[in-house]
Amino acid sequence: MIFLTNDIAIENFKKNGLVSKDWIGKFHQKVDDLVIEIEPYTAARKFVESEKKEEHHRTSVVAVDTTFSISSMLLTLMYFTNGTVRKNGAPATQFICAMLSESRNIHAYT
Repeated sequence: MIFLTNDIAIENFKKNGLVSKDWIGKFHQKVDDLVIEIEPYTAARKFVESEKKEEHHRTSVVAVDTTFSISSMLLTLMYFTNGTVRKNGAPATQFICAMLSESRNIHAYT
């Protein structure tokens, strides 16, 4: 197996694709607080629609694509999409890493 990435891709993912452990704790506490509100759905909507540009805007979707065969090797790509990072008006998809392997099984991914 061969694993390919670069420092810029990893730093970009850390900057635009991940949230901190501290933020997750604060978010969890906020959700707990919203659940006990008299009108939890209204409170949750206000929280989600708030104009605060906090760290929660760094959340993203990570995808793994294993559909590429290159001669006898398989190419697996990992990328992320963050709705707040835009390119041509649409969410930008950004490369994280690639892996070349001989098989598509659990041993190739562990």
